[in-house]
Amino acid sequence: IPPRFGLIDSSPTCWRSFKAKIAELNQSSPKDTTYRVLFVGRHGQGYHNVAESLYGYDAWNSHWAKLNGDGKIIWGPDPQLTDMGLKQAKAVNRAWKEQVKNGMPLPESLYSSPFTRAAHTALLTFDEILINVEEAFQKRPVVKEKLREVNGVHTCDKRSPRSHIVKLFPQFDIEPGFSEEDELWDANRRETEDELTARLGLALQEIFTEDSKTYISLTIHGGAARALMRAIGARPYQLPTGGTFSILPRYR
Repeated sequence: IPPRFGLIDSSPTCWRSFKAKIAELNQSSPKDTTYRVLFVGRHGQGYHNVAESLYGYDAWNSHWAKLNGDGKIIWGPDPQLTDMGLKQAKAVNRAWKEQVKNGMPLPESLYSSPFTRAAHTALLTFDEILINVEEAFQKRPVVKEKLREVNGVHTCDKRSPRSHIVKLFPQFDIEPGFSEEDELWDANRRETEDELTARLGLALQEIFTEDSKTYISLTIHGGAARALMRAIGARPYQLPTGGTFSILPRYR
């Protein structure tokens, strides 16, 4: 987690200055242009991450990722967070609480990938900040299909049924049109980098079109985060598990 979630200004008034600058940019922009602040988080460590580290990149992608487990570790479908992953998400929660005390703006909208590891991370990240708080301050994260990780072949990237997500995360809303079963995952075809970039670009376009909020949180995945940055032309940044960064895209 970078200091101040990546904000360079370290002065006592840094967040006040930041919010004023964002407001100024939006007020002075043409009617068809808005600036949004995206707080992008990657899920904490999942059991599939442990398995990939154990077997190595090549063996993981050529063999193990196609299975549900190895008899000791279960990583598919839709793996859960490890104990380390839970700790990572709680560390982000503490970082948020610390910076909010210093004036950091809270997200006005929360979005999550449909995978358990991402939704659980979002839940822990904003627990007692925007989730599990008084109703007047409560935000309900929206589960959005297009925010999922690279699709296909890897069992860890096949999501749970809609009914399971609803039961596991009652604090969340699910976008309209979300199917009960995962109809997008293909055991024989992996999504290409260009396809992933286009999908994340479309996800952002949908969010920005349907949601007028300025400060938005996305809890997603490593591959999805890289695709998002490619889609908006941002500088590449490798997010570790449990990592987070902030970006300021201009939307027209």
